This record gives sequence, C-alpha cells and structure tokens, in this order.
Amino acid sequence: MNSTFVHFLATNSFFLNIVEQSSNFLENFNSETSSSIYIVIKLFFHFFYFVWFLVKLYKFVCYFKMTVEWFPMINPFYWPFSFIRNLTIPYFRWWSSVLPAIKFKKASIDISAIIALEGLNAILQFCVRLVNLFALIILATKENI
Repeated sequence: MNSTFVHFLATNSFFLNIVEQSSNFLENFNSETSSSIYIVIKLFFHFFYFVWFLVKLYKFVCYFKMTVEWFPMINPFYWPFSFIRNLTIPYFRWWSSVLPAIKFKKASIDISAIIALEGLNAILQFCVRLVNLFALIILATKENI
C-alpha cells in the first residue's frame, strides 16, 4: 500500500474499522464465498459511481438552466433550452411545493432552487462516501482472495 492510502486509513478510524471488519468477515469463509462477495461489492461500487455520474450531470444541467434564465435575450422555449427546461422543471417544482417562498411586506424570495441544488450536493456526497467505502472493502477483499 502506498503511504497516502495508509495515512488516509490512519486518520479515518471509521473506514479502518470497516476494512478490519470486512477482512475478519472474509477470513471465516472459503475462497468461493469471498469471491462472490467481491463481485457483489464491486457491482455496488459501479452502481453508486454511475448514480454519482448521473447526479453530477443533472446538477450541471440545473446550473445551466438557472444561468440561462438570467439572460433576457434567450428564449427558453426553443430547442436546446426547452429540453433543459423540461428536464429540470419537475425537480424545481417539487422543491417549490415543499418550500414555499419567504414573504416580506410587498415582496417574496424563493430560495427553493438553492435548496434543490444543495439537495443534489448532498446526494453527491453520499455517493462519494459510499464509493470510497466500497473501494476500501474491495481492496481488503482483493487481498484475501
């Protein structure tokens, strides 16, 4: 193992505990069981990496839609912009129904778009942590196979 990976494990005792538990779990089984567990964990790794990629792409589309809305000369009902608008409207509409606008005396502020983007960031962070966890388990499993 390289020194940065060892340093990462030393600083993150949670992940070190997971790796130790997975290696202890795999020592009790034969090579057929551990190889099947390796395949299942690798499938989860790829699945959450794919989810991370899709959410990252959707986040970019949401940022693009919000940026295009600020330009008055761009018509959002023509082709590339209408596709992006139709792709993101259900997501933003759901957040607008969950979080109503903040009302002042004569004005209101809609912060649901900001919260919607932070929701996408939370999903991204969750996927990154799961992918890192599965990568550590894969490394521990690969050593025991």
